[in-house]
Amino acid sequence: MHKIKKNLKTGKTPGYLLRENACMYLLKKIDNIKKVLEIGPGDGNFIQRLYNKYHCNYTVLEASKEAFGFLNLKFKNFKNIKILNKYYNICIKGKKFDTIIFLEVLEHQRYDLDFLKEIKKNLKNDGYILFSVPAHSKYWSYHDEISGHFRRYDKIDIIQILKKSKFKLIKIINYGFPFTNFTYYFNKIISKIMLKRTKDNKYKRTLKSGFNIKKKYYFNNMIFNNLFFFPFIIFQRIFFNLNFGMGYIILAKNNKKIEFLIIKCKN
Repeated sequence: MHKIKKNLKTGKTPGYLLRENACMYLLKKIDNIKKVLEIGPGDGNFIQRLYNKYHCNYTVLEASKEAFGFLNLKFKNFKNIKILNKYYNICIKGKKFDTIIFLEVLEHQRYDLDFLKEIKKNLKNDGYILFSVPAHSKYWSYHDEISGHFRRYDKIDIIQILKKSKFKLIKIINYGFPFTNFTYYFNKIISKIMLKRTKDNKYKRTLKSGFNIKKKYYFNNMIFNNLFFFPFIIFQRIFFNLNFGMGYIILAKNNKKIEFLIIKCKN
């Protein structure tokens, strides 16, 4: 197991901790995780956890040059982790992965259906995608605007877009309740102030939304860690199948084998 230098650590928010642990809970449904592509990992905290658990070959696409440089420093001693400074909707020619992960990325895509169709080119016939999105369109706020979002998702939106892009839905969980419901209102107020001060366009706000290394996070990491948050991490599982939380995590499977069989039968 590799360790990251203290000066290369960034802060974890309560929402991040709850999402990360909910993702790990959902990944138990996948039998074979050997070759992973993660799109838009920001500071790479999830890469570290997944890599140490599954010892997989890991490829990363990160559009932000600042985050790309940070990730290269952070994982320079990891032989099986490859970092690419590439925009998210461009596939990697000749590469196939059994798992593709994109957390808090889809809502940043103007054409989300095209994005799903594009990443399908890099997914094995029986491969999985794991992704997260902000939940409930009725909760659109200044926080979405400052983060560079195009939308929030209702459950029906996810079901429809997966069907159109020919993915088989395995599981949707609604994470974060009740903690993220409280932080939502705080983020809304802070984001309103930030939005008035920023001159960045939506693309620049997107690049900044998942990565911030300007602050010192020593005190932050003393509180916002898996040990301190363990009761909330476990408690949220009670509500995974309800619709109370502020985010969705989705596990879906490539339907390409089924498509191939249908075409073959028709011929």
